[in-house]
Amino acid sequence: MLSEFLLKRQIAQLVRRSHDASRMDQYDSITELGKLPPSDESIACLIQHTRDRNSATGVTAVRALGMVKDRRATDHLMTLLQDANGWLDEEVAKSLGNPHHASALPALAAIARGYVRDYNEAWRMGRVIEIMQAIDPLACQTYFEDMARPVLESALRQLQREELDKARPAWAERFLEQSQQPAGLAARRELQEHLVRHHHKVIMNSGSFDEIGTSLGWLRQIILPAAAQAVAEFVRTPSRKATRRASYLVSDDDDPAVQYQWYDETCFTSELGQPAGPEEQAESQDAAKAREVYADTEITRRHRENIYPVLLDHGTSDDLATYAQLCLTQPCYDLFVSSSQRDPSIPKLNRLAAMLRHAQKMPRAAELLRLILAGDRTQLWASVREALAKGIDWKPQAVELLEQTQYPALDDLLASWIEGEWSTGKPSLFTPFLSRRNPVQLAELAAQHLLRCSSSAARLEARQSVLASDEKALNVARKLHESGGWADRRDALAILSSLNNSEAETELRAWLATETDRECLAEVEERRGAKFVQQCKAAAAPEPPPEQPQTPPSAAVDHVALWKRVQSCLQKRGVPTDDAATPGDLARRADEQLGTREVSRFVFEYYYPSAYGESLAPDVVATAQAWVEQFERGS
Repeated sequence: MLSEFLLKRQIAQLVRRSHDASRMDQYDSITELGKLPPSDESIACLIQHTRDRNSATGVTAVRALGMVKDRRATDHLMTLLQDANGWLDEEVAKSLGNPHHASALPALAAIARGYVRDYNEAWRMGRVIEIMQAIDPLACQTYFEDMARPVLESALRQLQREELDKARPAWAERFLEQSQQPAGLAARRELQEHLVRHHHKVIMNSGSFDEIGTSLGWLRQIILPAAAQAVAEFVRTPSRKATRRASYLVSDDDDPAVQYQWYDETCFTSELGQPAGPEEQAESQDAAKAREVYADTEITRRHRENIYPVLLDHGTSDDLATYAQLCLTQPCYDLFVSSSQRDPSIPKLNRLAAMLRHAQKMPRAAELLRLILAGDRTQLWASVREALAKGIDWKPQAVELLEQTQYPALDDLLASWIEGEWSTGKPSLFTPFLSRRNPVQLAELAAQHLLRCSSSAARLEARQSVLASDEKALNVARKLHESGGWADRRDALAILSSLNNSEAETELRAWLATETDRECLAEVEERRGAKFVQQCKAAAAPEPPPEQPQTPPSAAVDHVALWKRVQSCLQKRGVPTDDAATPGDLARRADEQLGTREVSRFVFEYYYPSAYGESLAPDVVATAQAWVEQFERGS
């Protein structure tokens, strides 16, 4: 009585500690409950803890129930064995695998029979069979004997219904190997006979190299005359093509999911012991020829790799002819000149352009140009135009290549490129080429641009280009001057002041006589000098102006000093002043950055007139001085 009392007391303490103690004490208490003789209180406590299946406490309770020798523990473990998806709980399966849970064998056999009905689910039966054998290997033979025939029938249905390469009832073979009773042995022999016929079909008809190898290995292990005959027939049959899975390393990190890339490759079954068939022999001959061709190609490639970079100094006439022919028939290029050495065995158009530059000095370069001109250059021209449409860094050399190879529509092409770049407000790097080749066409293009675009960053280049034709330049200048805008009048005066003919000179003097805008006058002063402008204005006056008193030296100093103060303020506001050619240029730069024309008004209304010795009204001088002081305070 005393020992029973102490046992109940110990169980009560362990139950209480399993709920209230620290985590490690809980685990120890639950494990100890499983070792003690079973009682209602201990079994109820363990069952309660198993409800928390996802925690270490629940797992410990399942293991403790596995040690309890009581029917209630066995029944509860069977309840926990299968989850909602039909999967077996591994911890519960391990706990059931004890001899004192023999009462679970009928229920486990029922679960296994349920899996056997559908061969797609039959593979799950293997874990149930393992549990049954762990409980009692001898007692489970009776259940295996009853299941032998259903297992055989399910396996035969799989062989009949599944595709040739997918029908593999290995689950049935593993089960029947465990059955040692007469019905199980008979089912095993019958299954092996059907499998021999199935694997014979696989090795003779399948297109999967891996499946053929697996079936061949199975037939060689089975001690049956039919299996030996099937292997002998396979070895006598000529080889055929098959497909097998292969892989290559794609990364050397520790992640197995991305370490290998799998793919299908074609091979021949001669690797499995068959003699080479006609197709394999033909491919072997083709492979030998391909190796010979590859060897010759590699010799040619290495020769070109060594010769082409120094073709103007070394190599034979055949090398020059081959190089020219490849440039004409297989033209290719690099976007950047720095990448030309990546494969020196392939002729590149950018390399060809560099070599043809020496055609007038080097005989081999001249011969290469002659070979190019003697062939059909259509593909070469198309490739060069394609390169020019992309972001290459050798556009001038590409234009030179078109010029040297006598591209017939080069002038029109240059004109379209120049017009396109001018329309976006950018100067064109193709302008010098058209200026040298067809200055009249360039002048016409520049005239159209000047009359069409009132403001553009490319107007300066167009203004210089129109000077190639005196007639067009004079007509454009007249039309610009007639428009009346100060920017157009400025460009018109700049064009006329750059022409050297009597008609332009007469018209220029007439325009200067009526021009009052200081920026327009500054354009002429930059080209002809301030004295020329003063002479033109003096000649146009109806009578000489009265003599003006000489400006004292202090007045000359005043405008210079004020200009220096303005320059100091501009430097403080971040306007660079060192590289400006004239005060007018600096004033225009300051207007663009500051967003106002105050600096220009100071330069053209006060500084330039003072510098040219004009007498200014006192209020103009006072206004200029006041503005400088205000400008200094604002900086």
